Amino acid sequence: MWSSFTVDLNFKNTNKCYYYHAGARCGQAWYMYLITIIVVLTVILVVCGILMVKPALNATHFKPTHCTVDHSQVLKQMTRCTKLSGKVMHTSRFPCLQIYVRYLGDRNNVHTSLLHDTDIQLAEFPKCSFEFCDGSAWLNEQQVLNFQRLHGRHGQMYKCWFNKDDPEEVILRRRYDDPKVAAFHLIFWPVLLIVLTLIGLYVVYKYYGCKLHWTRL
Repeated sequence: MWSSFTVDLNFKNTNKCYYYHAGARCGQAWYMYLITIIVVLTVILVVCGILMVKPALNATHFKPTHCTVDHSQVLKQMTRCTKLSGKVMHTSRFPCLQIYVRYLGDRNNVHTSLLHDTDIQLAEFPKCSFEFCDGSAWLNEQQVLNFQRLHGRHGQMYKCWFNKDDPEEVILRRRYDDPKVAAFHLIFWPVLLIVLTLIGLYVVYKYYGCKLHWTRL
């Protein structure tokens, strides 16, 4: 940046003009850096909200009840799935297990719905009650059949959760024990990080930014 300036020895205020112009250039650089940081942090906050906060808030719609297994079946057609293992993304298959349960919902209405393992599994595989995605299709099948033995026997009863806004959605487990507390932490800490980062940038700019040193000619 210094090489782009020329010094005119015929003017006594050359150093003053040089300092002012360089300071303006430095200030513009700081503003661009600050805007970049704000954009990056905002994108991180939005992604965090979509991937973590939204599922936590959706889990607050589920209310506890007791489910009774009506029947279960394993579809012949295999379901494709993808999973990140380390740094490698692999594709596999697992049999689609369907467990239908009866439960008592709001206003003492009896509903029959497809059970899902968790609220996350419900969103990813809405037609299957359980998913296990390993590189080995044989291992996936064994895990699905084991889940059927544990939770798919006719007449079996256990605690479950139903969506008060959509009675068709029933899950065996929620991802978070207390979704409201989880949503608060997922929102509060990223926002606090953004605020502290902006304060830190302001302090650095206030005390150290754009201070140039030169020798008067």
